[in-house]
This record gives sequence, structure tokens and C-alpha cells, in this order.
Amino acid sequence: LVRWNHPSRGPLLPSEFLHLADDLGLAVELGRHVVSVAVREMAAVSRRIPRDRPVQLNLNLSAQQIADPGFVDDLLRLARSFDFDPTWLVLEADERTYLTDPASTRRMVIAARGHGIHLALDDFGTGFGGFTYLKKLPIHRLKIDVEFVKDLPTSRASQQVVKAVVALADGFGLDTVAEGVEDQRSRELLEEYGIDYLQGFHLGRPGPLGKVLSGPTLLTG
Repeated sequence: LVRWNHPSRGPLLPSEFLHLADDLGLAVELGRHVVSVAVREMAAVSRRIPRDRPVQLNLNLSAQQIADPGFVDDLLRLARSFDFDPTWLVLEADERTYLTDPASTRRMVIAARGHGIHLALDDFGTGFGGFTYLKKLPIHRLKIDVEFVKDLPTSRASQQVVKAVVALADGFGLDTVAEGVEDQRSRELLEEYGIDYLQGFHLGRPGPLGKVLSGPTLLTG
């Protein structure tokens, strides 16, 4: 939810400026800032949450962050500086981002896993190599793309895809997340299919961290 407070255009959405950060080589620096703010705020709020309630901070990664050999070490130092348990972190990227530099991806994933950090494959079902990544990378979670969730109540094809992904994830011992849950019927179907987590505006909208965490245990973003 990072924004650029443009001097003449006002606050800009990430889609309007992240490509500039990539082109100018600022993606890693911007990512460090976002991660720092997220970990600091989550650490402060998590101290007020009962210890038996799971806390997770999901961070979307860019290809530049994955390629940065110091990324995981920087993340660990940051977490420790705020007394934030690294095992509460979930790093996620889509297939295209992982494919940008397979060697760096594998190095980063192995390093993160070695410290108990979780990994998620985002937008699963939209690429061609997803099954290969399930075999090659030690990830923890599949996030089913919104394409197969937005029309779930009316599309038999989407229903079959979601069921198949859940069965596949179960076979690999992975959690599943459905993205873009926008209505009660979709929620009911996803729960019926055995999805582990739901994400979408039907469950909660972005807001102050303390307010979000005081509600039900959901993935929101």
C-alpha cells in the first residue's frame, strides 16, 4: 500500500510509479523502506496480541529484491531489531518474478527457509511453470489467482480449477489462499472446498493496522 506523494498530482498508486523505481534501480531501496515500516508497525501491534494467536506479515517481493544477495540477512537484522519473530514473515512473489533469475530465487528461498521464514507462490494458476516450482522450490503456500475466484459461484470451470488446486496443495502439504473474495457465496464455496485462508474486500478492507488485527483472523491486503 505504498504511495508516492507527487508534488503536482498528489498521492499515486503503486501501479503508477513502481515501474519507474525498477527503471531507476530504486526498487531494492524502496522495498527496504516498505519492509522496515511494515515490520516496525506489526511488531508494535503484535505485542498487544495474545501469544496463542498467530501473527503473519506477508511481504510482496520484486525481482530486484530476490536478486539482492543481502536481502534475507537485511530482513533478519530488521526483524531482530524490533524483536519481531522471523517465523511470522511470509515472502510472496508470482511465477514471473521467481522466473526472472532462477538461481537467485533458489538461493533466496533456501536462505529464508533456513530461518523459518515462509514462502508463497502468488497468482497460482495463471502461468505455465507453476507445477515445476512446486517440485523445485520449498514453498509453503499457494495463492489462487483472483481470475478463478471472481466468478466462482457461476463458473464450473473456475470451481474445478479451485478444487484441483486444493487437492494439489494437500498432496504437497501446502496451505492455500483464495484471492479476491468479494461475496458471501464465494466464501461459502471456498470454505466447502477446504481453502485454508481467504483474502478479499468481502472479509475486510485495508485500514489502520490495529483495527485490522482486532478483527477476525484473516489475510487482508
